[in-house]
Formats: sequence, structure tokens, C-alpha cells
Amino acid sequence: MAMRAACGCVSLIRLRMSVHQMNKWITQSFGRLIGRFGMQPELQWPSRSALIFSLHTTTAALLALVIAQMLDLHHPWWAAMTVWLVAQPTRGLLIERIGARLIGTVVGAMAGGLLLTVFFDQQHWLMLVLAAWIAACAGYGNLFRHFRNYGFVLAGYTAAIVALFGIQDPVLDVDLALGRIYCTVIGVLASACFSWTFTGKSASLESVYNRLDALIVASVHYSLKRLQAGTAHDAKSFSALLQELAALDLCLDEIATGSRTMRLRVFRTRDTLGALVDLLVSSHFDVGEKLRFPSDLLVATHPESAAAMVLAVINEVHKNTENLAAGTLFVEKLQRVFAALNACETPGREALQSTQQRDWHATCLAGSRPLIAMSIATAMWWGLGWSDGPMMVMTAVLFASLFSSHSHASAALKDVLVGSTAGAVLGVTCRFWLLPEVGTVWELALVIAPFLMIGALLMARPGTAKLAIDLNMTFLLIAQPGLQVDTSLEHTLLQMLAILGGVFTAVLTYRWLVPSSPGSQRKRLCKRIARLALKISDTPAPPAQARIYDQVRGLLTSLISLEKKASPLLIAAFECAAIAQLFAHHRTDEHHTLALHQQLENLATSRLASKKNTGADLL
Repeated sequence: MAMRAACGCVSLIRLRMSVHQMNKWITQSFGRLIGRFGMQPELQWPSRSALIFSLHTTTAALLALVIAQMLDLHHPWWAAMTVWLVAQPTRGLLIERIGARLIGTVVGAMAGGLLLTVFFDQQHWLMLVLAAWIAACAGYGNLFRHFRNYGFVLAGYTAAIVALFGIQDPVLDVDLALGRIYCTVIGVLASACFSWTFTGKSASLESVYNRLDALIVASVHYSLKRLQAGTAHDAKSFSALLQELAALDLCLDEIATGSRTMRLRVFRTRDTLGALVDLLVSSHFDVGEKLRFPSDLLVATHPESAAAMVLAVINEVHKNTENLAAGTLFVEKLQRVFAALNACETPGREALQSTQQRDWHATCLAGSRPLIAMSIATAMWWGLGWSDGPMMVMTAVLFASLFSSHSHASAALKDVLVGSTAGAVLGVTCRFWLLPEVGTVWELALVIAPFLMIGALLMARPGTAKLAIDLNMTFLLIAQPGLQVDTSLEHTLLQMLAILGGVFTAVLTYRWLVPSSPGSQRKRLCKRIARLALKISDTPAPPAQARIYDQVRGLLTSLISLEKKASPLLIAAFECAAIAQLFAHHRTDEHHTLALHQQLENLATSRLASKKNTGADLL
């Protein structure tokens, strides 16, 4: 007994020394790898907040892995992966992420299990129905923001994970789907237990209201200057307004999380932002009408609140421009801003008209991306007769789905390549050097802790956060930490090649086949705005004109979030929207209609489609 205890102690000491040496080697090698890709993150000792985040996230992931392993679940590392995928800096975001993760996983696992049960012996039908499910989830998820989008996307690729892992087994095993659900629940509970104490609350909506008041005042002043006779366009002021508008819209996503009441207030606040976009559009008329106001109007309108200021401006503008089409429309837009602002402060369940419009073209693009990536990977799998082909298809679907609605997908996939490559190398190293020495679940946790800690430290920094998630996911997929490890080098290397092949397939799809970058997004949005603006001038029915203009405004809001500055392209889009607004609100007569239509054609075919502007070749 004494001899066995001594041998056990020696083995544990050797294991700990190996872990220490491996940790040092990993840090140095990964730093060199990142430097070669030109990213050069600061691999210095982390700040206190970053260290706390790394420690509690790593601890939660290790606990989830240990529990899943002790329960003898299929692929216990899924539980650890869940912890990384739900980790968030605030409680509201954590609640929303956990909810989306649970619902998406349950729905996706059930769909994947059902597909396996029905089509297990009919591989072609299985892949066909699975492709339709993935495309539908990614496409429909594009209609929603933030974590709701994530829930739909997750339901799509979870079904792919369950079906493609299950199809590799010689016999049908529906427990694979249940194992996926159990691992997700374990990972979510572990993350909630450790993260809740260390995460802070979301930003206060009151601070957003203060910023909103300032934005309203600045927007009204800018619009008045634009409409006055002889006032030139102030690109600097306009850019500042657009930047703040886009920043507020982004901030509202975080504040809305975790509370239905807060979500309703954010809905109303976003409606106010939509009213401001309408106001700015109404100030971009260039059809010969110049409005004149008292010289002291801007100086005199400085009441205590933004609402009072808007009301004062409404009264003054109405008195001076009641017989001008542009002036009366401007007053109507001021009144809508006033009503929306009051609704933000008034309790109740009713909300004003939502500014969000469905962009079905973007929906089709989002659904096509994972579908195309899956088709390419499946063709390679069947063409080569590769036994690890399902792993490549699964990886291609996973990353193509995750970035299906991402406006910077092409750039983000650079991080995916770096993180996945590093994670694959670390996974192979861990699987063959350390995991064969493991005998208990606690030794297993000790072995993989240094690897996960590196990913956590990188995740705590904004510049390397996405890279870190891909690193940890690929590491866990390759290493497959458990007490029973397949030590076949050939099989492991083929799995690594399949995973990286799936990543390259997603990159190919987003880089060349169905691009998703700020430039391609701008091009698509401007093309749609130009075509809808021309369409509205040819549509006689007032209800149809109003619906088309709502689409124009929604697309313009999306373009503002991308552009964030008064570029020639965005200014031309505003002018197109301004003329479309005139048609939608019937502020034109027969004499002006032909001139306005000609001006729209000039904007659409020259300025919006100019070769000198980003997003050329629009029509």
C-alpha cells in the first residue's frame, strides 16, 4: 500500500510538472503565433477585472466538465463549451444569453434527434432536410436582434451537431440529443452559479435618457439650420449626430436585457430614435423651398427639458411656415418626436409605431450563407468518401450560421482562423501528451485548466475576445477531454483537418461567394433605398407609399449604424429618403412630381451609384 501511495504521489508530481511546463510553452508559442498574424495583443499580466473574469469562467467550465464526466454523458466537453458561449459581462446579458442558449439548444437537439430517428438510414434525405432547417433558422433569425437572433441560429446548428455526430455511429443513438441538452443545462447552471456574483448590472436607462435629450436638442438645432435659407451643409455636426444615434441604438440592446419592463421602455426609446431619423430626413429637402425663421429662434429655445424645447420650436416654426409643404411636414415630424419622447416617460403597455422594418433581402442572404457552406462541405465529404467528413460539415455549418447576420463577418473570420488553428494545435498536444496520464476527473480538470485559462484571459480583452471563444471551442473539440481518450494519431489529425477544413469553407463562403462586410452591406442598403425611392414615386396608392417609405426609413437606419459619418453616400441616401418622404406624405402637386422624380433618378443613378463612393455599381 505504501509503495502504491508513493507511486501515485510521484505520478501526480510528474503530471503537475508537465502541466507547468506545458503552460509556459503554450503562452510563448501562442504569443508568437498571434504576432505572426499581425494582431499583437498585449499578453501582459491582466487587470484585476480581467483576472476575476478569467478565474470564475475557467472554474465554471471545469466544474461543468467534471459533472458531465461523472454523469457519463455523451461528449462531456459540450458542458464546458456552453460556459464559454454564455459568459457575459453584465447580469442582464447573462440572463438573455442563458435563456437563448437553453431554448435554442432544446429545440435544436429535438430537431436533430427527430431527423436522426426518421432518416438515419437515408443519408441524402437527412442532409436535405437538415439544410432546409439550418437555412430557415439562420434566415428567420435575421429578422431579430441580439440574443433572439442567437437563439434561432443556435437551434439551427445544434440540430446539425446532433445529426452529424449521430450519423457517424453504426447504430442509432437518440441519447446523443439528450446528452446535448443535459450538457447545456449543466453548463448554464455552472456559469450562472459562478458568474452571477462577479457580473455587474447593465447601464442605467436614465443615463441613456440624458444622452437622448441632448441628441434631440442637437438634432432640432441642426435641422433648423439646414432648412434656413442659405445655410450650407455642416458635415461635422451631421457626423456627430449620426455617431451618437448609432451609439445609442447599440447601447439599448444591452439595457433591454433581463427585464420585460425595461424592454418595453427601450422599445419606446428606439421609437424616439426613429422619429429623430424622420426629422433629419425632413431637413434634407433640396427642392427649391427655403424656410425662414426669426434670427433669435435657436437662442430663445432653451427650456429646461428637450420636450419643452421641441414644443417651443413647433409653435415658432408653425407660425412662420404654415403655407409651405416642407415647413408643415417638418412640423409634423417635430410633433412625432414630441409624442415619442413623452411616451418614453409615460407608463403603460401601448407603444408607438416601431421603426424596425423587415429586410427580406437580408433574410434570404442570411439563410443562404450556411446553406452554401454546408453544400460545399457535404460535396467534399461525399466526393472524397471521407469518414471524418461530417465533422467538416458540422464546423462549416456552425461558423457560417454564427456569422450569418454579422455585418463584419469577413473580418471576424480572420479571428476564427487564428483561434481555430491555435486551438487545434493545443488540442492535439493536450490529447497526446497529457490526457493519457489522467486517471480521475480531478486530474482531468487539472490538466486542461491551463489551456482554458489562456482562452479566458484572451476573452477578457475586447480585441481578442472572439478569437478566444474559437480557440476554446476548437481546443475542446480536438482534445475531447475525458477519462477515455482515443489516442490514434491518424484519426485525431484527420479530425483536426476536418475542423479546419470546415472553418476554411465558411471563410470561402463569406469572402467570395456571399460576402458579408461593411462595404457589401452599404452597397446592398443603398441599392435598396434607391430602388424603393424610385418605386414610391411611381406608386399612386397612399397606403402603399407609406409602407414603402417605412422600408426606406428602416434601411436608412441600418445604413447609419454602418456608416456613422456624413459621407457623400449617406448624404445622397438621406436626400433620396427626403424626396420619398414628400411623396409618402402627399406634399407634392403635379408640377413638382415630375421634377422630384427626375431628381430621384439623378440621385439613384449618379450619386448613389457613383464609382467614387463606397458601394458603387448599385443599379
